[in-house]
Amino acid sequence: MQNADFKDTQRELSQLQKKISELWNAIGIDKLREKLAELESDIQKNEVWSVKERFAEINQEISRLKRKTDPWAKLKNDTDEALGLLEMAEAEGDESIINEVASIVKHLSVVFDQLET
Repeated sequence: MQNADFKDTQRELSQLQKKISELWNAIGIDKLREKLAELESDIQKNEVWSVKERFAEINQEISRLKRKTDPWAKLKNDTDEALGLLEMAEAEGDESIINEVASIVKHLSVVFDQLET
């Protein structure tokens, strides 16, 4: 029974990671995060502070990019952590952790569905 639970959870997690990766690439999260890093660097420069309109504009764009990328980055990170936890559970033969990861995967799937829409 433990192996079936492990395999089911592993399969669900693998499918979720694939879907996240596909949408991550389709949305262009990496490029958005690069743009975010550039803007955060720009805002540290003195000349930006001297023009209040430009400063406000950059701040708004930073906020917009964070709202778009942060939830995806968190979901990807949480999914990677769940995989690590699942691998640890398998190595230790701990069915309670496998059950916990299965619950986490269900939650992450709900989060994915919300982000997808």
